[in-house]
Amino acid sequence: MKWLKVHLYECALVSVVLLLAIIMSFVSFNILKNFSSDDMNIFAKKGEILFLLDSQQTRQKLDSFNMDIRVYQDMLEQIEKRLQDMGYLVKKIDEGDIFNLKAGQSLLLLDALALSDKTVEDIKHFVAEGGGLLFNFHAGFSRPQGDFRGDQFINELTGLKMDSKQSHLVKQSDLFMTLKLMSPINQYNRTGEKMDLILYEDIPLFNAPSHLEPDVLLSSWAGYSSPLFDEKPDIHQLKRAGLVWHGSYGKGSWAYANFPAYVFYDLSNKKGSYKKLFKGMID
Repeated sequence: MKWLKVHLYECALVSVVLLLAIIMSFVSFNILKNFSSDDMNIFAKKGEILFLLDSQQTRQKLDSFNMDIRVYQDMLEQIEKRLQDMGYLVKKIDEGDIFNLKAGQSLLLLDALALSDKTVEDIKHFVAEGGGLLFNFHAGFSRPQGDFRGDQFINELTGLKMDSKQSHLVKQSDLFMTLKLMSPINQYNRTGEKMDLILYEDIPLFNAPSHLEPDVLLSSWAGYSSPLFDEKPDIHQLKRAGLVWHGSYGKGSWAYANFPAYVFYDLSNKKGSYKKLFKGMID
């Protein structure tokens, strides 16, 4: 009986030591992952290609509004440069090339305000057949020569619906992003840090279906509470405070951010954190 007690004690001790070793390994991995250099975890796999849409339909729409097309062009160049710095091979395409994309490939649809009905259907078909899509802001809100589409394209792909009480958040200072630690979007950024959100224009606000949880939340300086919408408290604030979501459509997957593309590069600090967020959305 004494021998049995000693044996059980030894087994329990070994189990505790093994458990502690596993815990310490996990903690050490995450410390190294999050506190190493900003670029350590964000490099693409060798030869990985991303297709970046240079939307001629958006250019056409901007021109019809007498807006400077060079702003859109500069955004594409900035994004392309940062993706190349991260090790991606970037290929710019126009709307006519989308139909030829294959399952397993990834399309970036950034600040693409105007899309024709055919382009919208081609994008949905591409994702449904196994493609990956990263898109943002007012994607497809307008047709290049036609009427206003609103959130229809975004809603059909994601289930997100613009908030009926307040469709947009008016640009303001002291806005921040709070990352959800357990989200796969934030797999390269596990510290849960708060990041500045610099906006030069209003952003759309969405309500999500019950199965869809935001990966990144709009927050105040405190980091744990949402800013007041219309300067009035609202018990539904958290439902309206999403900034980034991800999900599936058919056989494919998508990631959507409701802010403009310049947020990913137009910052003087914490650029590494935004690279990690961008990388998580791409993956």
